[in-house]
Amino acid sequence: MFIVPTNRKFKTQTQSSPGKPIISGSASKAELQAAAQRYGWTRRELSVKDIQEMSSGENRYHEICNPDLYEAAFQRHAKKDANEREIEKSAVQRMFADRATPEETAAAVKETQKFAERFPQGQFATMPENRKKLIAWLKENNRAITYTNLVEAFETLAIAGDLVLSPNVISVGSEVEVTGEALRKYPRLHKLLAPQKRPNIADTQSADEFKASHPELADRRTPPLIQARQQRDANTVAFFKETEAATASTRDGSANVVDYGAQQRVPVEPEKYSLKQKIRSMSAEEFAQRVKDDPTFAAAIDRASDGNK
Repeated sequence: MFIVPTNRKFKTQTQSSPGKPIISGSASKAELQAAAQRYGWTRRELSVKDIQEMSSGENRYHEICNPDLYEAAFQRHAKKDANEREIEKSAVQRMFADRATPEETAAAVKETQKFAERFPQGQFATMPENRKKLIAWLKENNRAITYTNLVEAFETLAIAGDLVLSPNVISVGSEVEVTGEALRKYPRLHKLLAPQKRPNIADTQSADEFKASHPELADRRTPPLIQARQQRDANTVAFFKETEAATASTRDGSANVVDYGAQQRVPVEPEKYSLKQKIRSMSAEEFAQRVKDDPTFAAAIDRASDGNK
């Protein structure tokens, strides 16, 4: 690293960026009131959110100078939490007393399905005892049937060895299931407590093995080169069949005659057009002499005349 010489002097003091005011924790009430006038702090109704977002100086100001409003914010928050807990408690009691609303039941089912999909090691589809123990734990602890609460119940019961879990979800070919003391001392218990994806046969197969086990994925399309070759072969066979059908032998069998039908080498219209141009370029005397001397030319004139009829 190179330092470039400069005439500017290094700063020996740092300047603090403007931000929230910092007030000493030992500031007196008079000092806090003076700071309130300086920074515009006023006496007002507060919420816990307001208190959490304000600076330490403003927090100290309201705590010392407005203790009634400061305490009222926490009291309202505590009352709100208590009401929410009471509502949740009532909902839990209705759920376990089979008096839940259809909406509450649908929400509980959705949360349970989500949990069962992410924790296949619990074998909840085939192990009803595990389901019963989870629900019993939630009921005993007055917890709603939510994904978060189910995870807590699962972890608590698994660590205690009260569930029957399948390590097979961690690696194929592992023990079928563990429980009790074996579960409590299982060396990879931390993995059994985490959400898992159940492995299947496809996860252990190579690409060729997977393709061989799924014949419906085979590509049965004919490659373009093979299609072109097959088309040439078909055209050749068709040509020989056509030739064979049009071939006739002479009476003495010394030769074969192939009749391909009428073959027109030059289109009619171009021939007529060329003839017309030729005639236009000739005088009457040249035309009459050409007809007299050239039978082919005369025949062409006749064909053109027949075609125009």
